[in-house]
Amino acid sequence: MVRDPGLITTLRSALGDALVGTHHPALMALVEASPPRLFRTSLAEIIVTQPIARTETPEGPHTHLLPDLIDGSTHDPRIAVPEGWVPCLTLHVPDCDDAFSVTQPSGHQ
Repeated sequence: MVRDPGLITTLRSALGDALVGTHHPALMALVEASPPRLFRTSLAEIIVTQPIARTETPEGPHTHLLPDLIDGSTHDPRIAVPEGWVPCLTLHVPDCDDAFSVTQPSGHQ
């Protein structure tokens, strides 16, 4: 979903390079440009348009493309995944917002 010719050139020049867990110039250019990000799996597809935050985790859908947050692991180590299994989809639903509650909203019987 990148349309900027300069960013496209930068990303193409990094083809084959390790980006995860690094401060690679291509990764940093991607963070700086903060284009819409498309993530597609067999289970779901999501487009995230919110700018990539550099300091504070934003409200709503966002990605963790910052070098200090991505390390190549398959999931958050706080999530229990049985040995030999690989997580396919993880949803992080805020439990403090009634609009996103997976249980009865507060004040409802």
